[in-house]
Amino acid sequence: MDLLEYAYGNNLTNRLDSVTEQLPVSNSVNGLHNDITGVHRYIYDQIGNLTSDLDGTTQGIETIEWNVFGKISKVKHVTGSPLPDLEFTYDASGQRVMKKRIYRNPYDVITDYYVRDAQGNIMSIYSYDYNPGTTGKEFTVVEQPIYGSSRLGTLSTGAKIYLNIPEDRTMTASAPVYNRVIGQKNYELTDHLGNVRVVFTDYLTTTNFTLFNAKLRTVNDYYAFGMQMPGRGYNGENYRWGYNGKEMDNEWQGTGNIYDYGFRIYDPRLGRFLSIDPLFKTYPWYTPYQYAGNSPIAFIDLDGLERVLAITFNGDVNYRADMLERINADDISKKTLNTDPGTQLAQAFIDASNADENGVGFVAIWGHGTSNSQWGTATNTNMGIDDLGALRTAIRNGDVSFTDNAIIYIGNCNAGTCNSDGQSFAQELANITGVRVVAGEGSVGMSKTQVAEEREKMEYSMYNTKTQNFKMFREGQEPVELGGTISVPSLMERGKLLPIEPLKPREIQSIPTNRPESTIIDPR
Repeated sequence: MDLLEYAYGNNLTNRLDSVTEQLPVSNSVNGLHNDITGVHRYIYDQIGNLTSDLDGTTQGIETIEWNVFGKISKVKHVTGSPLPDLEFTYDASGQRVMKKRIYRNPYDVITDYYVRDAQGNIMSIYSYDYNPGTTGKEFTVVEQPIYGSSRLGTLSTGAKIYLNIPEDRTMTASAPVYNRVIGQKNYELTDHLGNVRVVFTDYLTTTNFTLFNAKLRTVNDYYAFGMQMPGRGYNGENYRWGYNGKEMDNEWQGTGNIYDYGFRIYDPRLGRFLSIDPLFKTYPWYTPYQYAGNSPIAFIDLDGLERVLAITFNGDVNYRADMLERINADDISKKTLNTDPGTQLAQAFIDASNADENGVGFVAIWGHGTSNSQWGTATNTNMGIDDLGALRTAIRNGDVSFTDNAIIYIGNCNAGTCNSDGQSFAQELANITGVRVVAGEGSVGMSKTQVAEEREKMEYSMYNTKTQNFKMFREGQEPVELGGTISVPSLMERGKLLPIEPLKPREIQSIPTNRPESTIIDPR
């Protein structure tokens, strides 16, 4: 257990200056110790990146070097540290492709290489141990992820790819290995936030051939912000993945104390990232170092920047895309559907994917609708479930990409209402894209008055909040009710902070009728 006191700088109050453990060091299990007298524990560069983490122990970090793209390139520990210095290399899209661990005493260099597919998913991790004191220099397969709709686990064969690599790096391939070895496959059991709670292997034991027991490799319980609970876990074999399913960088300051979130590095002991959020201008009410909106039980934080796509059916709702652009002007694609909406919808997703290497993170669709058709006021804009074929083909061809946990919001009425065949437009869109889709099951309304106050908020309510709800539709799963009111800015935020708990319903506010410009939009 810990009792931590946070102190912030006098001028730059978002930057954590120091953390002091109020309990005796013997009671602290997470590596946080009292600061060195007269020296700030945390030091930053001019743009807010952490450059030093001194704690008065041999686990302290003397320097952290950043490249021009805001990624960590080198980590150097204090003199006498048993932990290795680290070096990182990234590809053109900012994905980690190499991690080098440099041990000082005895000297050894172990390098991990990450092989990824075109979407950035890790396909395999190789390790090369270059120890000048030994002759058995090995290039091995550390692990290969096992994927379904997401990562299900890993295959850890430890197969030797190259042996006895000479100084000139001339390599001779070893004989291929095709043996199946039981116990090398690891399967993950995760909770609703994607936290890896249990890992078991395919090695089974039994005494009566009726009941079989799987061998456990990892068991973990976490505090809210991701720090591992002492005495509530086991990771005897150093499984790589943990909180939110992210990779642990245990060489920083111990097991489970640092996580690689792709775009930034996260410290679960403090609940803070080491650098500022590149989207901080979009969320000025948060500190730029925050994790998951400071609501880690309900949300998770994703890897980085998201692309926003606004789609409108031609008609009187085009202004809503303009409102969305005010919120996210830097990374938005807009498309109006007027003729052949199925083809134009698919092209809108393709264009937005091509505009951002990270993929599309949030999509908003506005128009009108019934349970059988989504439409606009112009002719030839009706689109039903059968018109989603072009989008299905584009996704199958790899022309459309999404960020992890992307969200599609449909502001049309009845997009979540089932037709006579028991199908809904929202559910079919979720099945095709594999993305969470938020839509109303019934009539959706929004006040057209009080432009500065109401329309800027972009809040939408079901016309009957007592009997109708917005729902989240997911591929192959039952819809989840989110309540009677949706705020698009909040939902955009949850494009990187995945909503788990339902949003609270709110009754529609009545609009005074003594103002000549006051009207209410008909439910559409």
